[in-house]
Amino acid sequence: MKNLLRNPTAHHPVSYHYSGHLATQPTKQTVHSWWLRMQFLTTLFVAMLVGAVAHAQRPTVRVDLVYTTQKLSDPSPITTSDATFIYFEAGATTDFDGAFDATKLPNSTGLNLSSLTVPIPSTIPGIPTNLVEQLSINGLPASLLAVPYTVNLFVGVPAYTSVLDSNPPPNGTPFNSYSLSVSQINFFTSTRVYLLDAVSGASVPLTPGTTYSFDATAANTNAYTTTRFSLLFEPTGTLPVTLTSFTAQEQAPGVALAWHTANERNSAYFAIERSATGQTYTEIGRVAAAGTSAQAHSYAFYDAQLLDGTSYYRLRQVDTDNTFQYSPVRAVGSPSAAAGLTLFPNPARAGMALRGVAPGTPLHLVNTLGQVVATAQADASGLVVLPSTLPSGVYVVRSGQQATRLVIN
Repeated sequence: MKNLLRNPTAHHPVSYHYSGHLATQPTKQTVHSWWLRMQFLTTLFVAMLVGAVAHAQRPTVRVDLVYTTQKLSDPSPITTSDATFIYFEAGATTDFDGAFDATKLPNSTGLNLSSLTVPIPSTIPGIPTNLVEQLSINGLPASLLAVPYTVNLFVGVPAYTSVLDSNPPPNGTPFNSYSLSVSQINFFTSTRVYLLDAVSGASVPLTPGTTYSFDATAANTNAYTTTRFSLLFEPTGTLPVTLTSFTAQEQAPGVALAWHTANERNSAYFAIERSATGQTYTEIGRVAAAGTSAQAHSYAFYDAQLLDGTSYYRLRQVDTDNTFQYSPVRAVGSPSAAAGLTLFPNPARAGMALRGVAPGTPLHLVNTLGQVVATAQADASGLVVLPSTLPSGVYVVRSGQQATRLVIN
């Protein structure tokens, strides 16, 4: 096909010569094809743009291991560093994945900062069964940002005195300084990030520019380089202590209390509080907490004095800044005290009735937080009808020194 171009030297108004392509008026089919091509390219461009924006806005943190030293012969500080990246993206995994991760390689500085994968099972002879990979870039599932999640760091340092002159300094002692510095932390809109130091117990909230200095007097072979530091990613609104269970059981002559935590941050101690009414509590003891830890911990306390009737227990978990939170309430009652109360049906789905109280006796319904959520009064026959609109849960029905447990399904 050749395109007709008008010849500017021709005298005839319709005289043309060929330049290699034929110029024809676009047909309806040609216009339609052009429109389809443009629509496809526009859609592709938008998809690429959206993908690039989503990729650029993935939650990412960069931490640098910085080593600063000063030689005797040169007053200018010498600074070297090594970085590791952790980011969250859909499709990534907690072990090594070449599509999302990069293995840490040795470098000439002697510094090694990397994040550690979860232990990877192996069935290959000669390969450890719980292999842990060191990563310079660690991609993790985006779903992990919905729960507290800890990433352990490997912090390897050169020998403490490797770059110092051997002669004594004329004016003071040359310094060596190690620090972890945050040079990038982006798009953690609903997540707080903390640096945890298992040696000092510190929990440092991270923001751009945060620097945490520490001492290191051993080389890379020191075992604590894999266990000292970690990063905690915690959803906004997460409580500083995750209490997984709390029990109170009669163990003559007193009551045995036990509780367990999944992780703790800046936790100072647990105060054990007891009440004879479920409303006014008195502290009867304290148990020191773990401070900051991503590990599970178990605690116990024995109350040697079992009160007559029902004893109510709760924990007051106190942080290092004196803020606190209460646990659910646990009730322990002597059988004789609750023998006169009969609650039916129990468990219940709607309304229920209670017998065994004197006419006109007030009755209180207490939830697991120790709050009175309903009150009632026994009629002439000693019958009390409890509300039918109670939320599902466990309650204590109390009348004077008598109490019984109620479960609403």
